[in-house]
Formats: sequence, structure tokens, C-alpha cells
Amino acid sequence: MSVTIGTAAANGFTMNYFSFGTGERPLVIIPGISIKSVMESAEFVARAYDMFSEHYTVYVLDRRTELPEKYTVDEMGADTAAVMDSLGLRDAYIIGVSQGGCIAQIIAARRPGLVKKMALESTISRLCPESEKVVNEWVELAKKHDKDGLNLVFAKGIYTDSYFERYKDAITVMSRLYTYEELDRFVILAESMSGYTVYDELGKVNCPVLVIGGSEDRIFSPSCFKETAEKLHGELHIFEGYGHACYDEAPEAKQLIFEFFERDR
Repeated sequence: MSVTIGTAAANGFTMNYFSFGTGERPLVIIPGISIKSVMESAEFVARAYDMFSEHYTVYVLDRRTELPEKYTVDEMGADTAAVMDSLGLRDAYIIGVSQGGCIAQIIAARRPGLVKKMALESTISRLCPESEKVVNEWVELAKKHDKDGLNLVFAKGIYTDSYFERYKDAITVMSRLYTYEELDRFVILAESMSGYTVYDELGKVNCPVLVIGGSEDRIFSPSCFKETAEKLHGELHIFEGYGHACYDEAPEAKQLIFEFFERDR
């Protein structure tokens, strides 16, 4: 599959993205926090979302190229919306993953014309103290430039035990590839979650919404997924036995989203 790499400019900043697919409908994927940029996984992501490529042109948006020292999720939402404007993406189908789902909710609440349907994967509408403890541990390890420690805690938090054990060797070696610059960038992205909430604005969202999550999520409580779905009057699907990365581990996750987007089209 052909993948196009690009850089969009908006409001004095730039944002990297990649796109694939040949469909008439725009689909925007906003990924979660990662230590390595999603841009380095472009081919993998394109293969994973191949089922969308016939009916959609898919845009996967990174964060700002150069991050300010302090960067809030609200600002990420404004920046992502500005990039969608610069790329001419309106009435888009959006998949928001983890922190990317936080960004997607902000866009849907404040720029409703940009969003036709929205799928939220393992995400929340406000940060609870338990989740803040998890994120703070990531931040402390990244600030110490503890590559191995951060890699291990991050992976064990996201994946189920069985998945982690199956891919343990590949996951472990990843820490050798991290740079200090990437760890410093990760700190800014993770610290942005402090104080995050869009819960009281969700009444402004007027598009159909699907919320999915795992019953064993160690980062965000499944009760948060239920809370978000209820506030948005959206559909909710909890994958039993899966954790935060249910969107990658559960084989039917992407099919569920595809069917939701295609329904009543």
C-alpha cells in the first residue's frame, strides 16, 4: 500500500502526518502518547487499517513538530483542528486513541463542523487521580532518562500480560532505540494530561460516537469509558479480558469501528 508522508503548516507551527487510502471520505486518526513518533510506524499503521483504504483516505496526524515547554491537551486540540483546516478536512470520520481520543473530544465539542462520526479508543473525558499516578510515574522515569524503566512500565501498562510475554524480546530491545530528545518530548506530552477535562463540554458534541475499551485497562478505568459514552449518548463496547491496547490486541476492534462508520451512511 502506498503511504504519503507530509508536513502541514498552520498558525505558525508545523505538524507531520502520513496518509493512505483512495476513498472519497476523509478519516483522521489521532494517536495516543508514544515514546517514538507514530511517523516511524507509518507502514505498520497503514497495513493495520487496510480495511478502511478503499472507502476512506486516511490521515494520521502527529503532534506539533516543535513542542512548547508547556503544552496542554486543549492546545493540542486547537492545533490538530488547525491542521485539519489546512488540509481541507471537514466532516471527517475520526478515530482518537487514548490521549488522541482526548484531543478528538475537544475538536468535536469546539469545532463540530470538522467531525461527522467519532470512534474513541481507550480514552477519557477527564483525568482521575488513579490515572494521574500512572502518568506521573512515566514522567518521572522519562525525566531521569531511564529508558529501560520507562519502556518496561509503559509496555506493561498498555499490553495484557500474555501479549507482553509473547513480544517481550521485541519490546525490551525498543528501549535501546530511544533518544534523550524523544524522552524529553515524551515528558511534555505526558505532563499535558495534568488537569485535563472536557467532560462539561460534551453536550456540544452532535456527531454519533462509539466508545471502546478493555475490561482490564491499567491506565484508564473502564468506568471512565462508560461515563464518557453516557455523557455523549454514544455506543459503548468493552472488550472483556483486554487492556489499554485493546484496539491493537482485540482482532475485532477495527472491524467494529469500520461497521460503525459505514452504518447509516
